[in-house]
Formats: sequence, C-alpha cells, structure tokens
Amino acid sequence: MDPPSGVADVMMPDRRGRSGVAEPQLLPSTAEGVATALCLAGRARSERAAARVARRHLEGPSVEPITAVIFDFHMTLVDGGDGGAWLAQGAEQAGERLPPDAPAIAEFLADVWGHAVHFDPDGRRDLYPELHREVFDELVAEAAEDHGWQLSDALVDALYSTVADQWRPYLDAEPTLAALAAAGVKVAVVSNVGIDITDLFELHGFAPHLDAIVLSCREGALKPDPRIFSAALQQLGAAPGETLMVGDSPSADAGAVGVGIRTLLLPPVSGRVRGLDAVLRLVGVSAEA
Repeated sequence: MDPPSGVADVMMPDRRGRSGVAEPQLLPSTAEGVATALCLAGRARSERAAARVARRHLEGPSVEPITAVIFDFHMTLVDGGDGGAWLAQGAEQAGERLPPDAPAIAEFLADVWGHAVHFDPDGRRDLYPELHREVFDELVAEAAEDHGWQLSDALVDALYSTVADQWRPYLDAEPTLAALAAAGVKVAVVSNVGIDITDLFELHGFAPHLDAIVLSCREGALKPDPRIFSAALQQLGAAPGETLMVGDSPSADAGAVGVGIRTLLLPPVSGRVRGLDAVLRLVGVSAEA
C-alpha cells in the first residue's frame, strides 16, 4: 500500500538501500498530515534533503507564510538532564551523602517518568500539581521497595523540589528563539507539565523572546487536546494556518495538526544541539536575524 502524501516524499533510502538517519518531519495541516503522524514516518538522507521536502509544503500556492511558532519544551528546548547530577544535587540539598546504590538510583531517575504509566497512564499528573507530586512519590517508593534502596524523606523531598533543575537547555535553543523574535515572528511554548516552570524561562534566557507560555497545569488541558493549542493561538493572536508547531512527540505535539497548525516533529538526538536551525530555514529566518 502506498504511504500517505508527504510520507513518500520524506522516505529517502541511502546508497545501500536503507533509510538514512532520522530527520525533522513536517506534517501539513491536513487529514493526510494526521495520517503521517500516525505512521511515524519521516526519514531523509540528509538534513538538507529534509529541509527541501519541508519547504515544498511551506511554499505551496495555498500555504500561508509562517508568522508564529509554538515550541514544545521538554526534549525540544531542554534535554532530559542527567540522573546522577540530579541525585547529587538532591543529596546535597538534603544534607546527606550519596546513598550506597547511587548508580542504580541515578539510572532510575534518568527515566523516572517513563515508569509512570503504571500509576498514571493518561498523564493526568500534568494537569494537577498535587497529583504530580503523588505520582512521583509512588514511583520512588515502589522502586525503593523493589530494589531495597534506603531513601530518606528528606532526600525524596529534595529530589522532587529539583526535578526541573536537571533539564539543560539545548545549545541552539535560545539563539533560535532570539532569531525568530528579532525577525518579528511570534513565539510561544506549550508544555505538558504538572509543575510551574515559569522560572526556567528566565533562568535559561528564553523569557525575553516569548510572547506566550501555555502550561497544561494552568490551562487544564493536555496535548494533544485541541484546547491547549487553541489557547496558544489566542494568546499569540495568530491564525492556525500561519503557525508552526515544533516538538518531538507524534502522540502529543502532532495534535496541533488537528486545529490546522503545520507541525514539525524533531527526531531524537544524543548531543546538546537539537537541530533547531531547521525551524529557522522553514520560516525563512537567518540565524543572525
């Protein structure tokens, strides 16, 4: 069966007949774009090739120019952090030494929310701060019991209070936001998050470049719920057809396609550079703007 329109365009085998490395994938704001998101396709031989494919969508005769960009936060503007550094920070704040099982605990912390599906399969913790803390406590308590870890209440409290401190901004995040803002492009962040992360935008230098910040725990809606994207559009004063959503999650961020927003899905990266220059190229903004 032929893939949906857009999927075939971005499937480019390399010389050995295999798909190349994952590249950014643009989902047009159409039903076919939704199908593309569900297919999780989007590979190209090179970043330049992916940009050419994306630009074909953007430069079509019926496509409006982009005047606003909405970014996901976690794993789009900031990385997942380091479990060892998080544990060390928590122990220092609690006034304790690192526990004997520190390496195993750090490994658990590095993917702590990946274990949350057992307690919170629908991600409702990102709607309610109290539930967010409750789920974290349950995750840590279960892991400690399963592995025989001795974790004091003070350490658990310290770990939770520093949960967002571990997230490090990608090196190209602030420069990308700055370039867009300097070019007159409206910029927002929409995040599924159960804690108030407003201070992080100031800490990482993002705040001066943002026109809107929409958090699920404030808005009462989770991506891919159309309401959270509509809230961002309203705060930006932007039309969906003139807006680009940038994120990493087909299940959450691609929900923007349903309200008429073209969506760029970024592939996973292991380094400190996220590849956000692809956004600037799609919008037609110079990095030196």
